[in-house]
Amino acid sequence: MSIYIQLIIAVFTIAMSGVVASVVSHKLNENKDDRNFKRQKIENIFISFHEWSSTLSMAFIPYISVMRGELTFDDVHEMIISKGSPKEPYYQNLIMNISIYFPALKSDLDKMFEIRTNLNKVIYEYKNQYKKGLTDGSAWIAPLNKELAGFEELSQIIEDKIIAQARDI
Repeated sequence: MSIYIQLIIAVFTIAMSGVVASVVSHKLNENKDDRNFKRQKIENIFISFHEWSSTLSMAFIPYISVMRGELTFDDVHEMIISKGSPKEPYYQNLIMNISIYFPALKSDLDKMFEIRTNLNKVIYEYKNQYKKGLTDGSAWIAPLNKELAGFEELSQIIEDKIIAQARDI
């Protein structure tokens, strides 16, 4: 075999090993970047979910005092207004990130929305009674507490699922 052919084969081998190394390196970095991106998103989902669910849960608790006659609806509304809106758009971030990146969590989030609707129904029904001058809300405390307990329980389940998703990344 001539020296030129041996030289061409050697140069070709060196060039191809460089190409293969570059492709492998690029693929590894791409996978690492993708994992980091997804981990960032799932961490954002966890924080957004925790803040949203905690804020929502805490917003319903003062209504128990209204039902007991310790506060009025106006008092609760003033408390809510004085707290103001959250600094971060937790709810919007939560919806967007789950919808785009982790749709497997959407069905659990939908269950949370159902419970939120049920909580609002309890408050709405009691408020209708309250407006008629029937301010004794003791009969509404148990249904409200039941929905709040379900909300808290499902919140913990969802947080655990978010953590499990993060570990799988």
